[in-house]
Amino acid sequence: MREIIVGGKKIGDGHPCYLIGEIGLNHNGRLDIAKKLVDVAVEAGFNAVKTQRRNLATLYRPGILDETETADKGVQYVMPFLKKFQLPDRDLVKLKEYAESKGLDFLCTPFDFESYEYLVNELGIKCIKIASVDLPNLPLLERYISSKLPMIISTGMSTEEEVNNTYKFLKSKGAEFAFLHCNSNYPAPFQQINLNYMLKMKEEFGIPVGYSGHELGIAVSIAAAAMGANIVERHITLDRTMEGPDHAASLEPTGTKKLGRDIRCIEMAMGRKERSLSRGEVMNRQALGKSLVAARDIVTGEKLSEKDFSTMSPGDGLSPQKYKELVNVNIKRAMKKGDIFLASDISGTAGECFSNVSFKYGVIARWHDIKFLLDNFKPTILEVHMTADDMNHRPDIKEQVEPELVVHMPEHYGNILLDICSRDEEHRVWSVERIREAARLSVEVAPLFKNTPKRPKMVVHPGAMSVDSFLDAKEVQKLRDQAQRSLDELEGLEVEMMLENIAPFPWYLGGQWYTNYSLSSDDMLELVKGRDYGITFDTSHMQLYCNWKGLDIVEEFKKVRHVIRHLHVSDASGIDGEGLQIGMGNLPWESFAPYMFDGEMVIMPEIWLGHLHGMAGMNEALFKLQKMWDNINGNKKV
Repeated sequence: MREIIVGGKKIGDGHPCYLIGEIGLNHNGRLDIAKKLVDVAVEAGFNAVKTQRRNLATLYRPGILDETETADKGVQYVMPFLKKFQLPDRDLVKLKEYAESKGLDFLCTPFDFESYEYLVNELGIKCIKIASVDLPNLPLLERYISSKLPMIISTGMSTEEEVNNTYKFLKSKGAEFAFLHCNSNYPAPFQQINLNYMLKMKEEFGIPVGYSGHELGIAVSIAAAAMGANIVERHITLDRTMEGPDHAASLEPTGTKKLGRDIRCIEMAMGRKERSLSRGEVMNRQALGKSLVAARDIVTGEKLSEKDFSTMSPGDGLSPQKYKELVNVNIKRAMKKGDIFLASDISGTAGECFSNVSFKYGVIARWHDIKFLLDNFKPTILEVHMTADDMNHRPDIKEQVEPELVVHMPEHYGNILLDICSRDEEHRVWSVERIREAARLSVEVAPLFKNTPKRPKMVVHPGAMSVDSFLDAKEVQKLRDQAQRSLDELEGLEVEMMLENIAPFPWYLGGQWYTNYSLSSDDMLELVKGRDYGITFDTSHMQLYCNWKGLDIVEEFKKVRHVIRHLHVSDASGIDGEGLQIGMGNLPWESFAPYMFDGEMVIMPEIWLGHLHGMAGMNEALFKLQKMWDNINGNKKV
């Protein structure tokens, strides 16, 4: 499908629904009311507001303006309002400036050529919204095409033949345009709206298609968005009982806000044409699901049969769907009745840690895991993922050990998140001090780890999260400014900070949050530009961001490759299913792995609950990563 661009926003499939608040004549000729309607659209999260301009002297035939009694009833009804409620041009200028100052695009419908010339050449509109009445008006449309501006055209009051003819005409002229399905009754009866025709236009025309609604309530407009409308336009008013022709079929502020909210919720809910697990589902799967377990005591070397296993909760072991793959396996470890089977029992790697891999890797641990990990693995890096309580403890190590130490400082202290981007100055200063505190700990314990550089590395989450929803652009800019202020204050820190990219919908403190910054590769480049440290690239977090925004993780990785100092590796699903086992999500490993294994980058598997059952999750990740490495490099060792 082709796209159009209005105000820098792409409109078409794969992009958010473009929401237009049609002010029309509902300002009743008053600039103060028009500005209040702009505020309503801003509050509702709309993208644009629209009004209208007419030169009545050139729009209507001679005699109609002064002798409306000779016209039909429709003209007799509407003409007094058109005369009374026209905004003067000086107010249109002020309204456009006000709307744009609030972050909205300003649209205006010209009903005649003189109005078109004023709006394009003097007012400077960036998109022409064409009313239903002018869809068949090919001479007027041809003049509009000369502006090279995108056009949004409503289709009410037109036959299907007229819609098809106008489409062919505009295509032949190379115009950039979108159609809005519309029923031009005020209000439009539900049984006459025919949303399925909107779908027909999308299928046949290959252009952005939306819906301009005049019905009562918001249900149909929400349905249109769910069906794939690229644009939704609704008349908005302060009060449906006000004088004027359009108020009764318009949305009041509460309805406008609900419409904007519900359409954005639907967009998030639509997802993609593939099944994925959310973070909550993964947690519930582990807690409530079932695993294959030993039905009896089993000794090493026994050949398994279907009688040797049953299913029990929790679901932290091998899925019951894999039971056929266990049949006839010679088990490589002893098991007690009730012990869970693992994927490594099928692969034949159970009973030993899969540590002899062809690439440099690290392990992620807590202080109390270090001895087990060093006894069973051969990591290049040992990353200690700290909690607030861990800050009061030190590793129980008597002699210096080989791996490099990386400290991952706490993400929260009690119910307070670390946030160097916080708009609350006290919180920001507190976060900076916590980083200094973690840096001092890193320097203190670093000598216990032989290969740790003089300036140890430390993983830090920048923060920038909000609880209820994403912040608007102005508030996000404040977060960016605060981040730079914090980083300025941390210059000369005795450790090398490695700022980690964060998932868009992370889970903290028992709930889901919204990340406003430190999401994209561009964010991360901005954070470290001109500074003497790099980033921690988290594959799971970045894939979630790419799933959300329709991006390619390979391209995001290539952007920041030169500033990556640390690499967390796990899979991802949907927009919040993070930390999944390799191959359990939708990260495109076939295209990503060659970049991941290129060079001296140390691979850090970070599998959620990967520490359970003797690091079974990490063990499985190393096994799968080794298979990827073999596919890329053959069977040679580094």
